[in-house]
Amino acid sequence: MKVDYQKALDIYIKLCENSAGLNLMKLIEITGLKSPFEEETIRELAEFLKGEVELAYANFKATK
Repeated sequence: MKVDYQKALDIYIKLCENSAGLNLMKLIEITGLKSPFEEETIRELAEFLKGEVELAYANFKATK
């Protein structure tokens, strides 16, 4: 997964600018983030984390 630091900063700034007056779902909508309540989002996150754990485990085993 490639990290886009500029995009992350832009989203963070939008969140900061709007967080006082909007609810969570509206903030998710205006920032273009994926809803953490959607099954697909949870599935994608689980797949990503599984890959990260597998990579970390492989690196751990390689140092033994």
